[in-house]
This record gives sequence, C-alpha cells and structure tokens, in this order.
Amino acid sequence: MLTKLCCGLVLLISFTTASPPTLPIKDKFDAAPSKRKVFKLKKVVESFSVRSDIRYRFATTQMSSVVRNVDAMAQEISFDVTLPENAFIMAFHMMIDGKRYDGQVKERKQAKHEYQDAKDRGQSAGHVRKVPRHANVFEVAVNMAAGSAVNFTLTYQEVLRRRRGIYEHEIHVNPGQPVQDFRIEVQIRENRPLKFVRTPALRTDFLLTNLVEDASTNDITLIERPSPEAATIVFTPDIKDQGDGKGISARFVVQYDVEHAGISGDMLVVDGYFVHFMVPDNISNTLPKDIIFLFLTFPVLYLSITYQSSSVDEFSLTDTEFPMVFNGTEIMICGLWKEGKAKLEYKITGLESTRKIEITKEVNSMDVMIVSPDEETDKP
Repeated sequence: MLTKLCCGLVLLISFTTASPPTLPIKDKFDAAPSKRKVFKLKKVVESFSVRSDIRYRFATTQMSSVVRNVDAMAQEISFDVTLPENAFIMAFHMMIDGKRYDGQVKERKQAKHEYQDAKDRGQSAGHVRKVPRHANVFEVAVNMAAGSAVNFTLTYQEVLRRRRGIYEHEIHVNPGQPVQDFRIEVQIRENRPLKFVRTPALRTDFLLTNLVEDASTNDITLIERPSPEAATIVFTPDIKDQGDGKGISARFVVQYDVEHAGISGDMLVVDGYFVHFMVPDNISNTLPKDIIFLFLTFPVLYLSITYQSSSVDEFSLTDTEFPMVFNGTEIMICGLWKEGKAKLEYKITGLESTRKIEITKEVNSMDVMIVSPDEETDKP
C-alpha cells in the first residue's frame, strides 16, 4: 500500500484506446449554413456509485458510473471526476459492450503528449489536469454509438491527515443530472476505537473557510457501528433529494477520530515501510508567540484596512494568550507602537489605535522596497 504511494504521486494518468471503434458523429445540421439548427445531444447517467475503504487513515476510493447514449446518433460521452489535492490515481478502466479497456500510467510530459495525439486522431483519451482550490480533475471522453452504454471506473488513494482533531474524507459528487441508482458507501476500519463518526451537510461552496466544524448534519445518511473500531456510512439519496435537473453538485464529507488517550502513538509496518501516528493529547498550554501587525495605509488599501482591523479585534481579544510579545507598526511610519510584554490594556489600546489610522499622503506602491536589517547599502 505504502509502496504505491511513493510511486503514484508524481505520475499522470494517460488513457488511450485503439480497440474501441472511432465512431463519427453525424452532422445534425442542414446543408445550407443559414438554415442550421442546434440539437442538444442526449445522454443518461444510469448509475453513480462510490465505495471508499479507509484502513489506518489510508483511503482507497472507487468511483463508477454507467452512462448511456440515448440519442439516435453517435456522440461523445465524457466522464470527469474531481479528486482531492493529495489523492493519486491507481487505476482506470471502462467497459463497452462487455469488453474492458484499461488505462495506463505514464510520465507527466509523455502522458500529456500522447493524450493530445489521441484526441487529434479521434480516439478515446483521458488525463488529469490541475484546477484551483486544491483539487485535480480527471477527465475522459469516448465516442459511443446510438443506444450503447459505457461503464467508467476510477480508483484513487489518499492519505488522510488529522486537522483540528478530525480526520476528514471528502468525495466530490457531480454526475450532472439526477440519478436513479445513486449510492455512496464508506467503510472505516481502524486499529483503535473510533471516538466519533459524523457526516456534515453536503458542502456546496468550494471556497475555503475557517470553520472548525460543521453546524448541520446530513440527515439522509445511515451510520452503522458494527464494532468500536469500525463504521459503515451509506448515502443513498432518491431523485427528489437530488434537487433540480442538474442533480447533486457538492462534496460528501465523512469526519472521524480515533482514541489517543494513554498512548504515545501507533507505528504500522507494511512491506518494509512504516508509518508513525503520533498525536499528543496532554498539551494544555500554547507556545509563546511574537506577533507583529503590519498596517498598510496606502490610499488604495483603505477599505481593506477597515476589514482587517475588525479581524484584529476578534483575534487579539480571544486568541492570544500570555506571555507573548504583541506589537504593531504602520508602513511608511516605521515606528514601534509599544515595547514589552503584552497586557490586556495594551490589546485594548492597540485596537483603538488601529481605528484611528488615517491616510496622510498618496504613495506609489511600486516605490516601496522592503530591505533586510542585515542588508547594507550606500544609497540614502
């Protein structure tokens, strides 16, 4: 398992097939350009299933979808999956008319070159591309005859990392339409008892947030606990639960943690590789910090200063602890506000000072240069 991890992180999936027939998509337009009419190609997602197996914080996820071309003519059927940032593809294949076609793992530059060549020849091809917001997208397209179906199956793996006391497994769901046969199943097997298992409400926003935990839960998810170390999560929404004609477009999340009390950590050895899970649970005091706030008072940044000052209000009064150094400086003034250790009265006075900051003159931000204290220069 760990051996595959070391090999798969730097590779790109390139999927090309020569066996499936390259079917031309018939022209759906009249001969005269002025009389052309646009027809919408039709496809039906007959099933969408995801199965994840989590063992010792290592998740193996298999995503499968059956798509049928219900149009009277041949058309291109596509399949795309959004992967977590740290996930890596292990395998991909598709079934057409009872025959299986497997993908191949290629080096990044070679995969990109072969993918483009296959697309230019009209063959089926797939690849992974990077998208914003910490995710990768795998996409593949194949020409399908009228009435035929294709079964896409993608398998990827991911190491779960503990953040804020939670292991989180995220599955991106976007079949493009409501699906009659829709199922997500997650199996968790750990060597320690599970402290909790929960499924928050589907996340439809793809922006990063600072929320520690989700306020609402997913009410149509079934969670079973066959043993203290295991859990089974099943999500099977019906058609009405999948919303409008576009279906579900969200992230299904499973959160859990294991018991850590009384242990210094776990070490697992597999095929000569080892992994050490160490979670200190008896640290009550935070480490001392030196905090300096830099306030940019350029005219073009006036609105952002107001917003940032309100953020300082919440941060300084609730998050900082003693003892620590708490200070601030205003760019273009180059002076310290106060010296010495932080006190509650300094925090309150500092907040009042930030609200009184005013713009004194126009400054060209291109003329501003930050110089290291150790850097010597002969220029005035």
